[in-house]
Amino acid sequence: MDPRSANGLRTAQKSRRIAEAAVLEFVDLLGAMPIETVALPSWTALVEVRLLALAQDLSAYDAAYLALAQRLDLPLATLDGTGRRMGLKQAAAATGVRLVDERQIAAWLGATP
Repeated sequence: MDPRSANGLRTAQKSRRIAEAAVLEFVDLLGAMPIETVALPSWTALVEVRLLALAQDLSAYDAAYLALAQRLDLPLATLDGTGRRMGLKQAAAATGVRLVDERQIAAWLGATP
């Protein structure tokens, strides 16, 4: 898990929006997913990611996730942009990047939704 995700969980737990049991369940589910890491070349981070961040009004972190999903033609898993707050979900829709849905997660975990 990247430090940003860990920080989000820490913040939610500290503000009592999520319980320890839910954090542990999430970490277990995430660990069961077939996630691989891919390094983006420095040029991509400096040029493509920066331009995508500016165009979609995203942080460089979120733009890097979006750029990687575009580059690998893979769906993106995010909760950022839920509700009224604009975020990665809206940027994915604007750029044609698919989002992971519950059926995909269930299939990865060998369960039914």
